[in-house]
Amino acid sequence: MVRSAAHVAAAVDATEEGLVLLSNQQKALPFASSKATAVIGPLAAVRKTLIGNYFGQICPGLPETFNCVKTIRESVDGVLGTNSSYAAGCANVPCDNDKGFKAAVAAATAAEQVVLTLGLDGTQEGEGHDRHSVVLPGMQLQLAQAILKLKRPTVRTTLELLLLLLQLLMVLLLPVLKSLSCR
Repeated sequence: MVRSAAHVAAAVDATEEGLVLLSNQQKALPFASSKATAVIGPLAAVRKTLIGNYFGQICPGLPETFNCVKTIRESVDGVLGTNSSYAAGCANVPCDNDKGFKAAVAAATAAEQVVLTLGLDGTQEGEGHDRHSVVLPGMQLQLAQAILKLKRPTVRTTLELLLLLLQLLMVLLLPVLKSLSCR
């Protein structure tokens, strides 16, 4: 009964119930579907990183297949019903240079609202590979500052927080999922 309709529905429900908006002081949310949106950051178009490093088989098919996981950009487009513009800003999560900043700033400048996706992936932390700092890797903070300087309504996401929430939800969900499979 792995990935049964009831299990998937319970997982989606728990995820939706567990999401928390930490701050909306600038009234950036809700986003308007009528406005041009830019999705910026090195984690906007990734799949596996959204799952974390403790997972079983997520998608049907072969293990290590993540094509059923929507990227943040795909999710933004799905919710808003539009095609967002996208620029990574950094070639990868370590973000060791600012070569992509110009394209990211241009995409954000052309947009009326921005989703900024920053954070970590397995190159930065994992089992036996812990970080000693909570600072964003490389030049990600400088990318954020360049985008925020534009004063567009901006939603900032950091994947280490999202991964922590997802892992916590999985721990909390396990008894629920087990009880569903025993019925």
